[in-house]
Amino acid sequence: MEAESCTLKAGALLVSGKRNYKVVCVLGSGGFGVTYLAKGHVKVDNVMVEGLFAVKEMFPRDFSRRVGPAVVPDPDKTADFAKCKDDFILEATRLQKIGTLHDNIVKVNEIFEANGTAYYVMQHVNGESLLDYVAKYGALDPDFAVNLLIPILSAVEFLHDNRINHFDIKPDNIMLQGVDDGIMPVLIDFGLSIHYKKGGGKTTPRSFLGLSEGYAPVEQYAEIDHFSPQTDVYALAATLCYMLTGEAPSPAPALKLQQLRERLLQVAPGHMADAICRAMDKTEETRTPSVSRFRQELAGEILEVEPDNGPDLEKGRIGGNLWGNDRRGVDAVSHGQRKKSLMWILAGIAAGAIVAGMFVLMKILPGQEDSQGEPEVTLETTEVAVEQTETPSVQSVQTEPSVADAPQQVQQQTSSASSSSSVSSTSDTPSSPPQSQVTTGSVSVGNGTYSGKLRGGKPHGKGRVVYHAEGRVAPTVSDIAYPGYTLEGYWTDGLLESGQLYDESGRKIKTIIP
Repeated sequence: MEAESCTLKAGALLVSGKRNYKVVCVLGSGGFGVTYLAKGHVKVDNVMVEGLFAVKEMFPRDFSRRVGPAVVPDPDKTADFAKCKDDFILEATRLQKIGTLHDNIVKVNEIFEANGTAYYVMQHVNGESLLDYVAKYGALDPDFAVNLLIPILSAVEFLHDNRINHFDIKPDNIMLQGVDDGIMPVLIDFGLSIHYKKGGGKTTPRSFLGLSEGYAPVEQYAEIDHFSPQTDVYALAATLCYMLTGEAPSPAPALKLQQLRERLLQVAPGHMADAICRAMDKTEETRTPSVSRFRQELAGEILEVEPDNGPDLEKGRIGGNLWGNDRRGVDAVSHGQRKKSLMWILAGIAAGAIVAGMFVLMKILPGQEDSQGEPEVTLETTEVAVEQTETPSVQSVQTEPSVADAPQQVQQQTSSASSSSSVSSTSDTPSSPPQSQVTTGSVSVGNGTYSGKLRGGKPHGKGRVVYHAEGRVAPTVSDIAYPGYTLEGYWTDGLLESGQLYDESGRKIKTIIP
């Protein structure tokens, strides 16, 4: 079918209930529709002025054809055509409602039927697409690229809050509108978008899906039957790749994350390259779970550090020390994280002192004083302190030599604390009552079952959680665990200190640090 026969010609008239639209030219076309630039008269007070609009026409090329201005379904596809039109009108109606609530989502003015098909009229964004912008000016500075994309991240997050997947985010579908104080990006083309019920199903089953090579993840090559923020996150990250490199990413089935990361490190900081690679993980379940998380990682507010595993990039996921020998990622570690690591060390010292005090109290009960027990207290406390401070991420985020030697320092400091505890226990000052005894057992914890050390009926010490339902890993973290996942870690009075999360096959996913 020739391209000319698939579109309306310039000058064609479209008549709606509100006004007449005269086609100027074709703005774009795809497998399911054509978008035109059109002129229409608008009354402003008592004056009629001519305005520009973008008008999208439903035209599924695989099972319809154009006869004059009309779109006619193939004889054996009339039911499919009718279903496609219903979907088109429903999604346009939904877009009309939500577009008024976010500045960076294209606005829909009206929806109507004509020429045997359906149309919706949108604002005409007076500018160029992100695709053309980068093609004209070349790869963008990392900070500028992220700042330009943030309004689109906000728009997509708003869609997800309303359980809508866009499913076609790419540089072509981001328009850059010039405004007085700069550039305003606007997300357009909701032809593939789907709304999902809270229960999980689509509000309207859609039989016809499409994708854009390089910007669609692997799962989109098949029909997606569930709400999937991760799918749009992938597309956002792929779009940012294009902004930073000036090159479209490889199609998802052929994408090599190691090669992608190496390319990104040539033009962007380490934490940004890693954030993009995590968001383009080939596996939906281990991909960056939300737009909010992606935005935080791009800003360097959240850094993934897993020194036990090397980068597992060829398997489609990021793990291990994400920065390798690249110092940019290490330098991005915040002062807050270094402070948090020091707090873990001090917590280990305090825990050691408590255990030492308990041991000494047991030794000096009436009729059982034994001054020879003190060396055992020091040795036992040292062992506890080392266990408390051997958190993998402590060493990986430190750059100061004094912190690198933390385990040895903790042993020395804990020994001093043990001696101090022994002296105070034999003085006239009354001792604090001993804490509840640490036992071993199992207890239900939200969406899983914990097995390991307990104190007062709460996880305390080393243990393991097996998850039997989808939910948060722990109340203090946002990461999600699924049935069959396990978490091995350390707890203090029911609160998770740190742990390693594994999927149902036993593959380590990440280190969890609240």
